[in-house]
Order: sequence, then structure tokens, then C-alpha cells
Amino acid sequence: MTLFEHTPHLYEPQNPNDTHKAERADAGFNERLAVSLTRAVGTMTCAYLFACLALLGFPALAVWLGPSVAIYVTWISQCFIQLVMLSVIMVGQRVQSRGQEIQADEAYNIALKNAHDIAQIAEHLAAQDKELTEQTQILREIKNKL
Repeated sequence: MTLFEHTPHLYEPQNPNDTHKAERADAGFNERLAVSLTRAVGTMTCAYLFACLALLGFPALAVWLGPSVAIYVTWISQCFIQLVMLSVIMVGQRVQSRGQEIQADEAYNIALKNAHDIAQIAEHLAAQDKELTEQTQILREIKNKL
């Protein structure tokens, strides 16, 4: 006869890194492209390139380089980079932050499981205390009869 029967929590912990890797492997072309561009644009090398591009668009240099170059530089810096790359970077950041979301969910589920297990241990200890108290009382009665 056991004093306590443990009922395990239904959640089985998982490695969030494996889940995130599986999601990344299943990602479509657009997500992979967005993550690649986000990584590339989020470097100091790219910042330097954009700074050079901005300097090429400077009016004094545009006169020296010629009006056709100035038009292209202006279009690339004002239209393409600002409008297109903004949305691409946002998609890439969303995909990259999914890993943190998975880790947060996993930590929450593990905390729930741990809370459940702690409650079970507390119930087990209470059952043991009750049994030990009863056995102590019986032993005292026996001792008093002797």
C-alpha cells in the first residue's frame, strides 16, 4: 500500500532551439530572403555602404559625377532602401524573434509543470506527515501500556 500516488503533469519539456530550427527549415523563400537581408543590412559594413551612397547623393558630388548618376543615387537611397528595405527588415525581425517566442512558451510550460510537481510533492509530504503522526501516536500508546 502506498501513501501517495503521483500523477505526472501532461506536458513534456522540449528543446526550443530544435523547434525553432525546424520552423526555420520549413520557412519559405520570402522568409529566408528576409532573414538574410536583415542579417546583411544589420551590419556596420552595410551602414558604411549606405553612408557612402548618401554621400554620393550630396548635391556638390552629384554635379561633379553628372546628373544621371545623381538621379540613380537619389532613387536608390530615397525610394528603394527606405521603402523596400524597411518592410523586408521588419519581416526578418519577426522571423528572428520567433525563436524568443518559442523559448518563452517553453519556459512558461516548464514553470507550469514544476508548479504542478511541487504541489504533488507537498501533497505527498502531507500524506507522509499524517501517517507518521498516526504511527507516532500508536507507538506512544504501546509505550504507555508497557
